[in-house]
Amino acid sequence: MIADYGGVTKKMPMFAVFFLIMTLSSIGLPGLNGFVGEFLVLLGTFKSNVYLAIFATTGVILSACYMLWMFQRVMFNKITNPENEKLKDINKREWALFLPITILVFWIGIYPKPLLSRMDASVNHLLTQVDEKYKMMLNRSGKSEDGLVVSESKSTDYIKSEGVMSGPSYNHVNEVD
Repeated sequence: MIADYGGVTKKMPMFAVFFLIMTLSSIGLPGLNGFVGEFLVLLGTFKSNVYLAIFATTGVILSACYMLWMFQRVMFNKITNPENEKLKDINKREWALFLPITILVFWIGIYPKPLLSRMDASVNHLLTQVDEKYKMMLNRSGKSEDGLVVSESKSTDYIKSEGVMSGPSYNHVNEVD
């Protein structure tokens, strides 16, 4: 429990640094890996439904407040638990574990393209499937949504406008007209 800790920074300063980096990554600080995921999810949500995106953004803000509150209570309060007086800072083995993970956190946050580009083909395939199901639903109901003609769709327009269908990774997916 959070109440069982406090003042950990006094006994474990290097651990506190790694813990801070991981906390900021979880919050979605730009330049760290959590930002990439949060940004892409919120961007897609804003393009789909602004009200849901505002609600999701509120959740991001509240979770950041909670994480910072937790970090402050665990790391900077007074040591109230006698067990915490016995804590030792990280050793060489733990450095060997924490350092590569921390490097990956920064690398993914600064240059996510190698990971994102590996997903292009599967994302394009998924968007094509969703697009086909959307068209089938519109054809069955005989209705159009948002002023779209039954032969048009949101996901295909998004794919074309974002240039997702161009490039070498798109070779595996047939373009939907």
